[in-house]
Amino acid sequence: MATLASAPASAVVVSFCQTRTSRAPFSNSSFCKAGRGALMVGGVRVSSPDSIRGCPNFAHSPVVCKASEKDTVAKARKFQLEATELLAELLKADDVKSTAEEHVDSLSEDFFIIASTYLDLAKKEGNLEVVTKLETTLRTALQVKETTLRPEIRLLNQLLRDTAEKDRASTIQANVQYLSSDSYFFQLLTRMINDVESQKTNPNRLRLLTQLRMINKETREVAKALRRKEDK
Repeated sequence: MATLASAPASAVVVSFCQTRTSRAPFSNSSFCKAGRGALMVGGVRVSSPDSIRGCPNFAHSPVVCKASEKDTVAKARKFQLEATELLAELLKADDVKSTAEEHVDSLSEDFFIIASTYLDLAKKEGNLEVVTKLETTLRTALQVKETTLRPEIRLLNQLLRDTAEKDRASTIQANVQYLSSDSYFFQLLTRMINDVESQKTNPNRLRLLTQLRMINKETREVAKALRRKEDK
């Protein structure tokens, strides 16, 4: 899959922009780290992810593996801990936007994937206030990261956030300069569709595919209309 710097993040990243709960977040002082690879949010412990991209949970018993595998696991462990620490810092920040801007280079696709795992766990555990705080914080972090991305990537992310057809139409009309038939936007969209189609175990696969195919249909119709207008 393409990286966040060259393509939109995965479905779980995009979903941060769609807040699903409305309860008030905890105060900033209630957020802290709770050991290695876990978060404590408002006195509620958010479980550590069982796996990050196939890597074993680092709280579990040691895994017997080859030297190269040990190196891979060690690197994954280090990145998971760094991502957890950054997420904790964002959660307790008085100004999330400024903190995200300070760490924008660390807001990688892998960071959002790890953070989304905490979000999924919070949802499964029924921690609605935790879910709200995580979604709000990660939405801000993603918005900061998006300012560093190509406009075509920002356009695709925005279209994925626009759940209503009229909102997508408005976004498309405001960005027609990126919709020529051979544009980077359509290359990006095609790669994204192919990538999601291959993710057979992704629980969001069908929902995201439906969104992407609708975006593909709507944007290509506009692109064809523009081409017909130019040919006249």
